[in-house]
Amino acid sequence: MKASFLFRLVNQLPPNLPHLRSSIKGKMSGKVTSLGVKSSWKLLVLLVFFWSQAGCGWSNEATKPSPTSEPLALPTATHYLLPDLEISQVWVQDNSTEDCTASDRSMQMVVRVDNKGQAPAGLFLVRLKSDRQLVRSGLEAGKSIDLVFPGFDPAPQIWIDETSLVVESDESNNQYSTSLTPPTMSPDCIASPTPEITMQEAKIILEGHTAAILDIDVSWDGDLIASGSVDDTLRLWSISQARLVRTMLGHPFPVVQVKFSPNGSTLATGSTDGILRLWQVANGRLIRSLEGHVGWITGLDISRDGKWLASCAEDDTVRIWRLPNGAPAKIIDEGMAGVMSVSF
Repeated sequence: MKASFLFRLVNQLPPNLPHLRSSIKGKMSGKVTSLGVKSSWKLLVLLVFFWSQAGCGWSNEATKPSPTSEPLALPTATHYLLPDLEISQVWVQDNSTEDCTASDRSMQMVVRVDNKGQAPAGLFLVRLKSDRQLVRSGLEAGKSIDLVFPGFDPAPQIWIDETSLVVESDESNNQYSTSLTPPTMSPDCIASPTPEITMQEAKIILEGHTAAILDIDVSWDGDLIASGSVDDTLRLWSISQARLVRTMLGHPFPVVQVKFSPNGSTLATGSTDGILRLWQVANGRLIRSLEGHVGWITGLDISRDGKWLASCAEDDTVRIWRLPNGAPAKIIDEGMAGVMSVSF
């Protein structure tokens, strides 16, 4: 077998087996010419074997999967800039004229809306009670707008964008409530009150006392008046008949206190001499004189059940008396001074 044929076979081995080619060429170098037929066939079989293995290598190399490309990066989320509408202030505005004309006075409420977001807002609604205002021009980011509503509400509730015309970054601040007080008028606008003097004529005039009247009392049924005077008399008057019923004498000094009993049957009086007197209303008779106080009688009262009489005087004591007999029941003088009245 020719050596050139064997060398061509070796050279045709795959390029990825350089070590095999160099090894076979080394063994063949200087010996191929002396090889016999048997040795040549052995070498040929050996080359075919290596060639087939190399061919398998080629096939394996060819069937290897191609390297995968780098994984594609997923797109990141897009962040949108949105508006944020919010009411920042509400106040009352008084549109009275400078000349303080009351008929020209009208109050209005001013609502300030801010866009605190990062994008302009389109058209939106603002509602106060049943009044609605549509902001058609929108509102730029960072800007404000003042809306005027007629009238006054002390506790207004205001809504922005109730119909969700605007997509906002914060939808939780679209309702606003507060408390307001109406503005006060300027003192120059308040008219000074004009004093009114009402003159009334007396329905009845009762005449009879000859000196100043010091005390009076009206019976519980509203028909009788008892009066005490500096003229030392006690007088009884009829309101319905507008006349003097009787004059009761008995006090040697001015009568300073007068009191009807609840049933109107008895009158209690007090004088500057410190003596109390009980009178029967029906006939004007003196029932009894009650002595004990020292000094001017300053106060009288009869209990609602008509069983007790209380009196006080300049002697700084309070005395309780039983009625109708006028028996003394109790003296109260526990460090009091200047007792001027008593009451049950």
